[in-house]
Amino acid sequence: MKKRIAALVMGFIMIFPLISCSGDLAKNNVAGEPGKLFDSPVKISIMMPSSNNEPFNDNWKALEYVREATGVELNIQAIPVDYQTKMALAFSAPDTLPDLMVIDQKMFADQYAQQGALIAIDDYIDIMPNWNKFWESVDSKVRDELFIIRKSSDGKTYWPSRYGSQDYIGLKTWMYRKDIFEKHGLKPPETYDELYDLAVELKKLYPESYPISIRNFFQNGAQTIGPQWKPYFFWNVYYDFNAKKFSYGAVEDTMLDMIRFFKKLYDEGLIVKSYLTLQSREFNELISNDRTFIFPQWQVQIGLINNTNRQANPEFTVAPMLPPVANSETGTHKMTKYSVDTNGYVICNTGDKGRIENAIRFFDWFYSDEACELLSWGKAGETYETTGGEKQFILSENEDIRNKYGLQTYGLGQRLYPEVVRYYYMSVSDEEMDFMIENTEDKYNPALWLDFNDEERKVREDIGTEIDTFAQTMISKFLLGQEPLSNWDNFVSTIKDMGVVELLDAYASAYDRVK
Repeated sequence: MKKRIAALVMGFIMIFPLISCSGDLAKNNVAGEPGKLFDSPVKISIMMPSSNNEPFNDNWKALEYVREATGVELNIQAIPVDYQTKMALAFSAPDTLPDLMVIDQKMFADQYAQQGALIAIDDYIDIMPNWNKFWESVDSKVRDELFIIRKSSDGKTYWPSRYGSQDYIGLKTWMYRKDIFEKHGLKPPETYDELYDLAVELKKLYPESYPISIRNFFQNGAQTIGPQWKPYFFWNVYYDFNAKKFSYGAVEDTMLDMIRFFKKLYDEGLIVKSYLTLQSREFNELISNDRTFIFPQWQVQIGLINNTNRQANPEFTVAPMLPPVANSETGTHKMTKYSVDTNGYVICNTGDKGRIENAIRFFDWFYSDEACELLSWGKAGETYETTGGEKQFILSENEDIRNKYGLQTYGLGQRLYPEVVRYYYMSVSDEEMDFMIENTEDKYNPALWLDFNDEERKVREDIGTEIDTFAQTMISKFLLGQEPLSNWDNFVSTIKDMGVVELLDAYASAYDRVK
């Protein structure tokens, strides 16, 4: 699918007119009367995804509030399936582009920015009063961390940062079957040695089980739990914030230590046999049938897993646990940071200064105090009520704020109150949520968000793809016992000979431009 999308995008030859913020445009772009964003009727077109879990509803209260507050006539095209392909098709016809578009992966924002299809907000900061006022109020460290991961290869921002959800979206943790552990008087492990011993004990208690599960080792194994061996460690390219350089994890002794541990689990039947490629359906069946008890997973899955399985077993309880630390000098009780917001608006280069001005002003409104209140809580008596000095959403059983009101859905939350985002993601107690955040690394790895110029991209796509494919294939063979560990040194030498230094230099060059 990704290859199809990439081919579709690269197959278009697009010419977008260059638009800059002229003096007249800046002069004319001033807010209207209080409570009125525009002095005359304005139409804004938007393209956004429609989630299966929260299908778009034009009658949502959140949309009603946006229309009332801005006076804008919204024309929203909500796409339920194959959104990336629909985006590519939209950008192939610049004359019919919407004013704004929701993009949920940085790679797409970078691609379209390079084609001249998007507007850099850097060129319009002087006419974005709400943006400026809000971000000046945010702690500079937080602001800088949110800003840098949105920059493109030219150092500009075409996919502006959202605020409020950055600590909760994508939060990962180790989980364990708390009810099973309490039943047998077991304690969650704090080290990988204890994890092994515990798995052995659980295997004795449940002979048909695989006590430990990992979904897709190269995504949720070495990539997610790497910091428990070494800070910021990935199996492929990662930035070592302590050494201040890019590294390739597969050639390090840390990778060999990790392989030895997981191979031991595999050989003794302590981890599910398909853990290199384990998919959702098999994973959920293992959990539901008391055949797996410890696993790393997205925090939001805790509530789903518990609610699903408590229908048959009211005692069923999955809970977060401290990430175990490996027996190494560099190990930490941390998870890789994936808790970043990967959604947000881009402003399309329609080639029409008036439309771009209106889109900028409309987009800027989302960072106002008014917008934050309306799209976080809504309105008193309509979406929430205050009892004992505390706000509570007005919801019936099995209702949620997204499906009922549209709050926090695509395109409706560039700035939100963090406590309200937290409310939506709360499937655990406040203490457990804080516990998971505290045990997540501080920084989001640049290898996950960097944009590249043409030369760097060629190195990544040619050399990087070849090295990653070879490394993943060989690591899989080592883990499954299909390749003896005595061949490890040859494996490392081969990767070095394939040009890993040139690959790391390309990442360093891209990072130097934006850091």
